[in-house]
Amino acid sequence: MKKYLKANATNAFQLHHTKGICQTHRYVPLSIILVAHGNEPIPPTGWGAVEQVIWQYTLRLRALGHEVTIVNKHRIAAILTVMWLRLSQRVDVVHCHSEKPVKALSRMRGVLLVSTTHNPLNPLQLDHSELKALKRCQYAPYHLILREDIRALIISRNPGAQCAVLPNGVEVHEFKTVATGNGKAAYVGRIQERKRQDDCARLLDGSGLECDFIGPNYGEIEPSEALQKSMIGEWDRATLHNRLCQYSCLILLSKSEGQPLVVVEALAAGLPVVISPACTGNLDLSQPFIHVVEKDEDLIPAVQTAISQREELTTQIRTYAEQNFDYDSLVQRYVAQLEAWREVQ
Repeated sequence: MKKYLKANATNAFQLHHTKGICQTHRYVPLSIILVAHGNEPIPPTGWGAVEQVIWQYTLRLRALGHEVTIVNKHRIAAILTVMWLRLSQRVDVVHCHSEKPVKALSRMRGVLLVSTTHNPLNPLQLDHSELKALKRCQYAPYHLILREDIRALIISRNPGAQCAVLPNGVEVHEFKTVATGNGKAAYVGRIQERKRQDDCARLLDGSGLECDFIGPNYGEIEPSEALQKSMIGEWDRATLHNRLCQYSCLILLSKSEGQPLVVVEALAAGLPVVISPACTGNLDLSQPFIHVVEKDEDLIPAVQTAISQREELTTQIRTYAEQNFDYDSLVQRYVAQLEAWREVQ
């Protein structure tokens, strides 16, 4: 049996990230297994959004006294490892952030099995990979979903499933803020067709607006000349924390998203956001600093407005992120929901 990942709860990195967390309700400490898909390391060293979510919850759950084990392996290895752990120690909760092991693990008894799918899941048009993800995760009796509109998709395949919305969060206080931006937009994400960086670069080209495209390029698309001249490569987590605040707004025009982490990260850094309808999950669209671009021709005026708001609204934006998406608050909701489900299991 290969050694499973169990990060050291006392190292300085973890203590730094869990500083000041206090439990608002009394709960019996839980033994929780978080299952990842095994494609990227945890803690993430690069561009792993799901891995970042798992790691941030792990830090805070451990700080609150819960025992957390991360199983970050591909399907068969993950199933075997979880079953071995179930036989060798007390396990209260298995939370799968990967759909592939769910069906096999649903046969376990005496354990709360929870699934979260991080696929975009556009209810209007599900692609092949999204349909496959839904088919795999439907066997879980409990689901923590990223958006309310995912509930109907889950229940249509498993009418008895219990669902609760828990948005992706952000480590708000790790993101620096500054009063004034540099007048440029940031577009953060892996360079790929779904995220539409190339379209954005073409639309902005010649407009007088500047945008830096931050993120790895794995060759999934051939960047246009407009995009190539503005690509600045991948940032590590510390750089994102320190430098995102230097910009004047964020742009994200993805065709589909679950709930993009980078949007709430930009809000934590005090930036207005210019986003496509697919990127609006869990956001209050009445907020003046959230600009939804329905049509390509609306992009330039939306970016101009967002940049003009930066100095005036940055404190309000940061407060909104803290009140709605801070991991320190979300972890309390997470534990409360697990306990509620355990009571009726």
